Amino acid sequence: MPGEIIPYSAEYERGLLSNPSEDKKSMIPKIVRAGYNALDLIYFFTSGKDEVRCWTIRRQTKAPKAAGVIHTDF
Repeated sequence: MPGEIIPYSAEYERGLLSNPSEDKKSMIPKIVRAGYNALDLIYFFTSGKDEVRCWTIRRQTKAPKAAGVIHTDF
């Protein structure tokens, strides 16, 4: 959503890191999602035996071009 305002407090987030057992919600995931939406980006994951990776592409990217993000020899 363009122009979205997300309340954020660095002090609050720091408190979450120091006491993760409390049932409080971080705003970081919402900020990341809003940023991706504002930039018209999406992400997808690949996994293998040794690693899981997250890849970023523009929304509406066709599969062959998305595969090119991973496999630069396409």
